[in-house]
Amino acid sequence: MSAVQVAASLLVVSSKDPIPSLDLNTDVQVKGVAVSRDHLVVWSGRTVIVYQLLRDERFTASVEGELLASVARFRDYVKSNLDSPKNQRRKRSISHVLGRCRS
Repeated sequence: MSAVQVAASLLVVSSKDPIPSLDLNTDVQVKGVAVSRDHLVVWSGRTVIVYQLLRDERFTASVEGELLASVARFRDYVKSNLDSPKNQRRKRSISHVLGRCRS
């Protein structure tokens, strides 16, 4: 999975899968991005947005969470709010992506 910034608020997300790339308008000026198989995290310095990436015959992305905060504060939020057994897979995926983020 990869994401390339092509404009201030536009990313192109693609994978090795034989499906078309996704043009993702983030609505924020991107300062940084981290991507895993299932999630994409974008931050602007003030806003952190987590997208869930869905692959079928084409790519889609849905906003899973948005927070007006630094990446460090968002890491704390993820750790404290995704503790139920139902959310463990989601937490591992988001935590994996956040592990690559720099504030």
